[in-house]
Amino acid sequence: VYLHGIVRALDGRKMSKSLGNVIDPEDYIKEYGVDALRMGLVSGTANGKDFTFPKDRVVAYKHFGNKIWNMGRFILMMQDQWGKEIPAFKDLKDSVLSNADQEIVKELQEVINKVDSELEKFRFADAAETIYQFMWHSLADKYIEKVKEREDKDVALSVLQYAFITSLKLLHPFMPFVTEEIYQKMPGAGESIMIESWPTT
Repeated sequence: VYLHGIVRALDGRKMSKSLGNVIDPEDYIKEYGVDALRMGLVSGTANGKDFTFPKDRVVAYKHFGNKIWNMGRFILMMQDQWGKEIPAFKDLKDSVLSNADQEIVKELQEVINKVDSELEKFRFADAAETIYQFMWHSLADKYIEKVKEREDKDVALSVLQYAFITSLKLLHPFMPFVTEEIYQKMPGAGESIMIESWPTT
């Protein structure tokens, strides 16, 4: 059992019906989705300290959910445009990997190790933030932009799909519903991301 501090109302005070500052999670689930609420609460927690309900983070993680949906759609669209078989990442030889490929794979390995380390310490907020930063900034903002310009799309898409699906597995405990939905649409998806092996280095 993991105990966290008090989740305070938006005004910073303890939630109370008499004060009229109680937050109904159902309202946030309807507007932003359960994954965004879940991730917002996890990332807002500072190891046992009280914290104000992180509405801004919940909103931000709704945008993050949209971002990873768009990443998945982009991968499927690029694979469809390529029109040829995409090799499995494990079958790629090191000699065909570009510097960008090697950098993103190396960073992904570092992310896996860091997430594992943070989870072992019950630092869930730090683990969640590590995955978020990698997927949004390293994978989406940088690597995907380079993939668009690549001539060797088969190699680039293989690396991209590997990094994306591995990231989904890391993110799954934090955002279980959106990661499952996206995973099921990816080529070669198994029965459920929930029973996939946890990423290792």
